[in-house]
Amino acid sequence: MWTVPRSQWTAVAALALAVALLPLPAHAAEAADLRFTPERADRSLLDALDAALPNTSVSALLDGANRTGHACDAPVAALAASFCWNDADAATPGWMPQGVTTSADATGTPDYDGRETMIVSWYDTADGGATDKGVRLSFVDLTDPTAPRYRHVLLAEPVWRDGEATFEPVRVHAGGIAWYGDRLYVVDTWNGVRVFGLDHLWRVGADLPGAFGRQDDGTFQGRGYSYVLAQTAMYRHTATGDAPELRLSFISVDRGPEDALLLGEYADSPGAARLARLPLAADGLPREGEDGVARADGVWTPGLATAQGAVAVGDRFLLSVSDGDGDRDGGELAVWRPGEAPVVGFDVLPQGPESFSYWPSRDRVWSASEPPGRRYVYAFSPPS
Repeated sequence: MWTVPRSQWTAVAALALAVALLPLPAHAAEAADLRFTPERADRSLLDALDAALPNTSVSALLDGANRTGHACDAPVAALAASFCWNDADAATPGWMPQGVTTSADATGTPDYDGRETMIVSWYDTADGGATDKGVRLSFVDLTDPTAPRYRHVLLAEPVWRDGEATFEPVRVHAGGIAWYGDRLYVVDTWNGVRVFGLDHLWRVGADLPGAFGRQDDGTFQGRGYSYVLAQTAMYRHTATGDAPELRLSFISVDRGPEDALLLGEYADSPGAARLARLPLAADGLPREGEDGVARADGVWTPGLATAQGAVAVGDRFLLSVSDGDGDRDGGELAVWRPGEAPVVGFDVLPQGPESFSYWPSRDRVWSASEPPGRRYVYAFSPPS
């Protein structure tokens, strides 16, 4: 392996034959052994909450964005764009950014609901014993990328409690998110993929930071946040045959010949880390067989440990790789074509790179970095 200087990013592909890291063979299990069984939310429960709570749109949410980021230069090779969060979000140890997706994922065009938009997921670390709020999403208006305005929204799982419709926090790592149509997919590491409906984006009370869901007086609270986004389904993951279940660490939209979700897992061992593709049906949900179960239609083992995100770009996969060597300054980018050795560029991403999202019309890959004080949201031009 080698370090690719940022000034020599275009030389990465030419050095493919020199790479010492070899891809490991794919797991013997068939892709169809990776199963996802839908569990849909109770329609009457969603209807009751829709009736009780004001529903809003993404554009209206962004009209009321209450935070502003600022331009900054992310330490990224082939940098195309970048911004930083406001001071509080950039420094907090209580929330960790993870997944990234954009309106280009959602629609295949630059905008959704008339806006070029990004969504970034954060999980609550409950640092210092604070109440665990679960997962928040930053909806970012990219109209002015030098001063992006954004607003946080909490994820909510609708439930019946004592005969009343309410909701609970969604306590997952949210290592990856993927926006497709009016749905947001969020990986739940050991359980499957959760689905949230942007047609159930509810305004709630923000005056009681310690309260969430329906209160005794019939009002609804969001632990200090004014909006929650409702879960509408869960695709429960299991595996058959000899296939181990996926450790669902990240996800992205793959707009290849057939639209699909690209799923990936973080692993310390290169041979244990797989990518799997879950095809989508015309309604934007995972395509189910006659038995009502959705199945992967492709699975690969790139031979890379500690991957944090991946996207499909043409005939290749791009993966972000976290650096376990404390002496290094940045994260790694791997370019991998099935059947070939991965090509790795060292220190070409910020420290703590997270998941990827590809914007085809601009040929850009968006990502975010995690460490407090070194948090960038950035786009780069992918190497060939």
